[in-house]
Amino acid sequence: MASVVLFNIQGFFDNINICRVVHIFHNLGFAPSLCKWILSFLSDRQVHLSFNGIKSDPIHLDHGTPQGSPLSPILSAIYTLPILKHINDTWRQQGLSMYIDDVAIFGCSCTHDSSARLVQTGLVQITGLLSRDGLNCNLEKTEFISFYPKKANLGGLVTELRFILPTSPLAVKRSELVCYLGIFIHHQFDWSHHVNIMANRVRSTTRTLNILGNSVWGLDYANWHRLFHSLILPVLTYGFPLFSTQANIKGLINTLQIAQNAIVRKMSGCFKTTPIIPLHFLMSIPPILTQLKN
Repeated sequence: MASVVLFNIQGFFDNINICRVVHIFHNLGFAPSLCKWILSFLSDRQVHLSFNGIKSDPIHLDHGTPQGSPLSPILSAIYTLPILKHINDTWRQQGLSMYIDDVAIFGCSCTHDSSARLVQTGLVQITGLLSRDGLNCNLEKTEFISFYPKKANLGGLVTELRFILPTSPLAVKRSELVCYLGIFIHHQFDWSHHVNIMANRVRSTTRTLNILGNSVWGLDYANWHRLFHSLILPVLTYGFPLFSTQANIKGLINTLQIAQNAIVRKMSGCFKTTPIIPLHFLMSIPPILTQLKN
């Protein structure tokens, strides 16, 4: 049996302690000149708030990393490195995964109850370590899910986890569908939910693109192609390695193809009853199955 708790670090970029960042870089063996540069980069920063033409007085910042800077994700990831190293050295039946401010705690055991208790104690421990570093768990974005064989009967399912965290108590009900890094994961690994959500997003984007033109006026062929490859195709193919071995892969592909058909008709400016295969040739867009194989 496996259990997973997902949560988000609240205000991750804004609450990073500058001195601790420099201290971590120093302990990792980076050159003193680089450590001084990082301290200079993060220190003596000011921001202005502007709204409706009104600009505030400068606000001095003595913590956090500047959002929008390409260096911020690197500094922030290294900031949590000591926590990851400590956990990987001490945990055995548990696991911790962190992608910037998105955190996943895994627990695996022989029963539903024991696997749930692993992630329960794991979350309490992680939030304690984060609190030590000046970071807090976003309670509103905490999710709990269990994975198990369909015919397994090793104790009743745990429907809710309760935590005593440094900030406040927390109760999290078990979910059948969670989202992690944009992937919608079902408790029985039924990827039709994820595929349907991606297809609906493409349909919504297609309707929004109506403002850019119709069958008489609007974008030219080259710009439609740019939109397709930058806005549509990444959404349609997102997460494909996860569901590529699904038993009902043909049904999933068909759902994505129907969504792609809508944008192809929009790009060509043809009627809804126009045969779709000639339109794919006309617009030089391969079917979705060919796109996925490539």
